[in-house]
Amino acid sequence: MNDVLHWIGTASLLIYGIASAIKPQWAARFLAHDLPSGRAISEFRVAHGSLVGLSLFALVMNDPLVFQLLGCGCLGAAAVRVLAYLLDRPRVTVDYLAFFVTEIGVGIVLLR
Repeated sequence: MNDVLHWIGTASLLIYGIASAIKPQWAARFLAHDLPSGRAISEFRVAHGSLVGLSLFALVMNDPLVFQLLGCGCLGAAAVRVLAYLLDRPRVTVDYLAFFVTEIGVGIVLLR
């Protein structure tokens, strides 16, 4: 069962990475990112699309430690989201909370 959960969690990161690499402006809208220039689009594509390589590596290796590393990354993102809220006071929207819950959920699934 853990293998299936690992694959589902990793597949969600893979899909997000592919979407970010292929359609960065579409993916950026979900994160309230403004991509005002070709450079901004390129940097978003590279930074978020890098999840493709990490996810594919995890799926090929099929090693619990690699899945746990991805899970730590997701939980780290959730922790930084809390810190960012405390420091930056962004408007909390359904999207903001959905990403927080997703980061925690995928992180927990990948740590198992």
